[in-house]
Amino acid sequence: MKIDQTIEKLIDRHMYVDELSEEDINTLKAIGWQFALMWRHTADKSSKEANDLGAILMQIKTLVKSK
Repeated sequence: MKIDQTIEKLIDRHMYVDELSEEDINTLKAIGWQFALMWRHTADKSSKEANDLGAILMQIKTLVKSK
């Protein structure tokens, strides 16, 4: 799995976080870090883009904790 392609699919809603349940924990953590960095560098934390990134990040965090 290519992490950069997975991130683009998650952002564009072509893929959902639930589809990543079979991935290993290190891959999930890497994807989570990328979303955390994107959220951190958004200018307006209350924008729709920031809210979407935060929601995906929380779903990934929950998935990592469940493993």
